[in-house]
Amino acid sequence: MTARRQILRYISLGLSAGLGLAGCGFKLREQVALRFESIWINLPKQSEFGGELRRAIVSLGGTRIESDPEKAQRRLYVDEALRTREIIGFTVTGRPRDVRLQFKVVFRVIDQSGLETVSRSEILLHRDISTSDVLQGAKQQEERFLQRDMQAEVIERILRQLRSA
Repeated sequence: MTARRQILRYISLGLSAGLGLAGCGFKLREQVALRFESIWINLPKQSEFGGELRRAIVSLGGTRIESDPEKAQRRLYVDEALRTREIIGFTVTGRPRDVRLQFKVVFRVIDQSGLETVSRSEILLHRDISTSDVLQGAKQQEERFLQRDMQAEVIERILRQLRSA
């Protein structure tokens, strides 16, 4: 009899905790959609960066990608998207030891009337990585991962700017 009461007590405590969370208005953070219905992007669909940017915008929902800039409510011009790899450190024997990966994007957003809603902005990210002759394959894979990570961060920053445009 006491075991049954204890089980019922645990069930009632669980239910009351669940009702308490539901009653306070708790919900998971949602992605905020863009405030305009259509956008045109000057990057080719086939480029890695252009394709990822398009997928990110479409995944927010409510905004379609236009192929004609005249029909779009906003036009996103990516004036520069440059990836660089620079050796910043050498070993005693003169071999590369440290490499800096950079990703620079310069963009602006223009509305239908021709006004800049986001003025010319620059995003510059860099990641430093050490190199190794022994682990060359693993280091190349790490470099590709860091490049994709920087690209994802740039896209998120552009989306933040687009939300205010």
